[in-house]
Amino acid sequence: MGGDGRSSGERGAWEAASLVFRIATVGLSLASAIMTAASTQCVLRDDGSAAGTVSYGDYGSFKYSALADLLSAVLQMVAIFLEVVGKEKWAGAVELIDKLVLALTSTSAPLLLAADDITSCGGPRRGARRQARGLDDKLRPAAYASLGPLASTAANEIVKKLRRHKKQF
Repeated sequence: MGGDGRSSGERGAWEAASLVFRIATVGLSLASAIMTAASTQCVLRDDGSAAGTVSYGDYGSFKYSALADLLSAVLQMVAIFLEVVGKEKWAGAVELIDKLVLALTSTSAPLLLAADDITSCGGPRRGARRQARGLDDKLRPAAYASLGPLASTAANEIVKKLRRHKKQF
């Protein structure tokens, strides 16, 4: 038993769960940032010739989303380091990082999910068929990946609250 009445195995299980959620946040945030940054679409003229390309960088909201996901990954890596090295000494910093990551991920995910509305120019013209892989189609996997960090960060917050609740009893 630890000094707070909990077995070290129970404490280790909560810490392991928190670490798993943090690692998932890093991986999913990086995946979303990379997929967003790699999204481009060829723009065609009415005659079918190439007119240029459009990418995530042409939209401020998508640039924000990619940057937010990248920053979330970096912040979670810092939190993992502080949690492993400093434990209680850095608890306040880790708590602040968790709140920042939650804010970043909760504001960036909906931007990518709105890709179809942002990039659409109305329905296809009569006789024209939609391009097979438009920008909105390429951003869709990034949108789903960006929901992962939001879910894993929220799950980590729940684990931390449960750990604190158990500590009180």
